[in-house]
Amino acid sequence: MTATPIIRPLQLVWQSYVVTFRGLDTILRLSWFAALLLAIVGRIVSGELPESVAGTETETLPASYMLVFSILAIVTAMVHAMVAVGWHRAILRDEHQENRRIYFRLGRNELLYTVAAVFLMVFVMMAVSIVPMVWTSSGADPVSMTVAMVMGPGLVLMLVGRSLLVLPAIAIGRGADLALSWRATSGQVFRVAAVLALMVVPLGLIDLAIIEIVTSVAERDLGVVLNMLASFVVTTVLIVMVSTIVSAASLLYRELVDPLTDPRVFD
Repeated sequence: MTATPIIRPLQLVWQSYVVTFRGLDTILRLSWFAALLLAIVGRIVSGELPESVAGTETETLPASYMLVFSILAIVTAMVHAMVAVGWHRAILRDEHQENRRIYFRLGRNELLYTVAAVFLMVFVMMAVSIVPMVWTSSGADPVSMTVAMVMGPGLVLMLVGRSLLVLPAIAIGRGADLALSWRATSGQVFRVAAVLALMVVPLGLIDLAIIEIVTSVAERDLGVVLNMLASFVVTTVLIVMVSTIVSAASLLYRELVDPLTDPRVFD
């Protein structure tokens, strides 16, 4: 019986970035058309928003605008899922789509991937909200806050880590096998959580920097074409950065579940 490999977090994180940027041409091939569509649709949606509404808080926006933005958020999630599925398959099945100039595919795997990814994201957001809840209920008690700030995110990372391999499994057509993910990560919980922490922290910092850049561009009012170009670039950068997480999940899947996947992309 083959022994379970021991995950080395720092090594795997480094490999994730190496695999991502070595395969940047594939990621761009998978994402450019979808990113362009998102930039155009986003511009249309924001262009339909009256100036009197544009500066209001999200909670006070009319229901019609909330519906439009909700639909746009769903479409954005599906586009990211589509690219993620393609990138998982490029890593694990060596499908780099070299012969396709436009890649746009939303089938069963992409839709299921969207649901699973959104579920994990919502779970993370709900879990993170525990910290301010504890702050409010404890009256800013230092001990309670310390426990919440340390144990809360740590528990979330461990639970998400144990479920993470569902995503590459869906991408390569094996379905949302949560039991498989939990079995494969057994004994590796802290290592997988460490991988996620090391991947998510820089991604979060980059995301904050991009938000500042987008806000600055929006305030300058550079015109329709330049605004769409900026949106296209920002969306593409975000897709590339999220692809580092996809790479990490694929590497974990290869190590813990399917060591027979094509090894050439990891050389």
